[in-house]
Amino acid sequence: LGKNNNYFLSDSFVYNHIGIQIVNGNGILLENGDPNFLRMPGYSAFLAFIYKFAGINPEIAMWFQIILASLFPVLIFLLAYVLFPKKILLAKVASFISAIHLGFVFLSGVLMTETLFNLFFIIFLILFLSSFSFWFEKKEIKLSYFKLILIGFCLGIVSLIRPIGHYVL
Repeated sequence: LGKNNNYFLSDSFVYNHIGIQIVNGNGILLENGDPNFLRMPGYSAFLAFIYKFAGINPEIAMWFQIILASLFPVLIFLLAYVLFPKKILLAKVASFISAIHLGFVFLSGVLMTETLFNLFFIIFLILFLSSFSFWFEKKEIKLSYFKLILIGFCLGIVSLIRPIGHYVL
């Protein structure tokens, strides 16, 4: 996707422009200067963070995103293991499928919200669902305040990247 800047799709231009506006200290503004933004600001803030330290270069942001996407097979393994702790083969198969799944592969190389959203949403699911492992193991609930804060933090980050409330409900 790197040839001819094919990592830009429909919304990529808007996210990229808003990220550049944030780096330049202008805030969340459209090209004409209007403070009207129809998308969640989390992904543009992510781009701005990368642009601040690595220069305004969407290709570097794409590579950083690809590195984050390489964590998906590990995270999906952990999620499957949390859901089915006695089915290790199922977790391995789910991890393998996620490593070759065309959606994960393609969208990791596009400047869009999917990779960042999936990363934090899967972490949220792992933390949240592991809190209910007592149902499977018939043990006491051991939920620390730190874990609750981490669960809320991940869900908060997810909700800044894409609207998520109605899906969770």
